[in-house]
Amino acid sequence: MQQEALALATHGEPLPVIERKLDAARMAFGETAPDDDATGLHVATATLQLRAAAVYTEAGIPNRAAGIFADILAGNSLSRRDTGLFGARRAAALALSGHPDDAAAVGLDALQIARATRSERTTGILSDVARTLMPWRSRPGPREFREAMLA
Repeated sequence: MQQEALALATHGEPLPVIERKLDAARMAFGETAPDDDATGLHVATATLQLRAAAVYTEAGIPNRAAGIFADILAGNSLSRRDTGLFGARRAAALALSGHPDDAAAVGLDALQIARATRSERTTGILSDVARTLMPWRSRPGPREFREAMLA
């Protein structure tokens, strides 16, 4: 159902249609979630939220996605590599939302992790962030981020 929501967002469907599909996914998950495995339930819930964030980004509501990514990252429940990946995705959402300084700061943190874990996927997302931040390249944060990407 989340993949269907992503497809709807990709094709420009109205937000209420997309959110109904996301709500259906949450409800279906609630009906099938394991009751006795708290760790598994937490991971599955986080995964559901992270996928919803991707849908909101695609739907043109990156600010909502950035908030979801922030909530998940604040829980400190992800692996280091995933922390870098979803930090990069949060930086991308912040950049798309018009928050260049926050995007640059989050991007710098994600870049450190990406390099430490040798994550090409995360580095690729951060390259996109650098391009998105080009209109703000003279600001200190985005400039520092761009220089770090080039280093």
